[in-house]
Amino acid sequence: AVRRAAKDEGLWTPHLPVEFGGLGLGPLGMCTLFRVMGRSPFGALLFNCDAPDQGNMDLLLKSASPAIQDRWLRPLCAAEITSAFCMTEPAPGAGADPTNLRTRATPDGAGWLINGHKWYSTGGKEAAFLIVMARTSDDNRTGASMFVVERDAVGVELVRTIPVMHRDVLWHHEAE
Repeated sequence: AVRRAAKDEGLWTPHLPVEFGGLGLGPLGMCTLFRVMGRSPFGALLFNCDAPDQGNMDLLLKSASPAIQDRWLRPLCAAEITSAFCMTEPAPGAGADPTNLRTRATPDGAGWLINGHKWYSTGGKEAAFLIVMARTSDDNRTGASMFVVERDAVGVELVRTIPVMHRDVLWHHEAE
């Protein structure tokens, strides 16, 4: 009910352009809004600009094809689906440093074959799709790529829930 009220009042996805249902706020506007939202652990969720969805919306807005935007970004903006972000890997893989990625993506016919293990897949439990970081070359500056992977794709498995901050609000998961 509260999310519906935020949407009805025109406060939905404030970080996105108007054509995607947002307010088109820039960084300064978002800082002001996040300061108010930060008073509640659910503030950003109520306005559909919480992690990992906000970052994934921004990625898709800036770099995805129109077809990918129609398939994933528009439903994400409408909160019809959720997403996950998958970069962190078990040691000695990437923690917060993508130059240490061990997950590999190799061309496979018309697509890519991704092999790897992710330690935290933020938002993975309910996600319709994952943004997966994988190494596509050995060049540390240009070798990390991001892929949109359907959550129900063959070979994608959430191994277990990883509790963080004494609650399961963001649904962190180990994934393969």
